[in-house]
Amino acid sequence: MTFTNPGVICEITRPKLSGVGEHAGVFLPDGRVVHHGQDGPRVDTFEAFAQGRDVRVVRRTDPGKHWQIMGRIQSLLRRPPAYRLLDSNCEHFVSEVLGEKKESRQVNGLAVIALIFVGFRVFA
Repeated sequence: MTFTNPGVICEITRPKLSGVGEHAGVFLPDGRVVHHGQDGPRVDTFEAFAQGRDVRVVRRTDPGKHWQIMGRIQSLLRRPPAYRLLDSNCEHFVSEVLGEKKESRQVNGLAVIALIFVGFRVFA
């Protein structure tokens, strides 16, 4: 994976090692990745984050928000949130780092599927 603008902070994902879902992180200007796993948030090399998997750029951030993002990363690393699948996973961490509402597309998708399944069971 190469970036045409190496100073830009990016949201990235790679397939989870289990093969189910994706693991999210934030690619930093120095080439490292900050991400939140079950053992807490940490900063790794790009290669350690990728673990041999293909990495996809989800989006590049606004360069004007660089210092706010870096400040949030420092704060979250000083007071690391505990990992909880439903409300404090890697996607929640990335959205918080980027200054957005904490949310997980994967958890939201599973919730919608569960509601549809329950709806079919109740009204069938």
